[in-house]
Amino acid sequence: MEEGKGVNFILGLLVGALVGASIAILLAPQSGTQTREQIKEKAEDVRKKLEKYGKDFKEEAEEWIEKTHHFVDEKGQEIKESLTKKKCDKGEAKEDAAGAQE
Repeated sequence: MEEGKGVNFILGLLVGALVGASIAILLAPQSGTQTREQIKEKAEDVRKKLEKYGKDFKEEAEEWIEKTHHFVDEKGQEIKESLTKKKCDKGEAKEDAAGAQE
């Protein structure tokens, strides 16, 4: 599964759980004070889960950024070395051609 789809799935799952729990609490036969307390507790649980999920997502994004920077630096160095080698090869070819004309 693609990572973006996984994020959307988990977010949808959490929102769906919150909505379902809220509806169940509102339809349960109990006092308004108890209902509000339960909603408050459920909302706090979801907030904590979303906070943890956000932290995990941030850490993973930072890891990917670091990997990308390393990859770009590595490929940039390879390109630089390749261009330097080609310039040297051209210079040698010109020297060989000039030496052959003499």
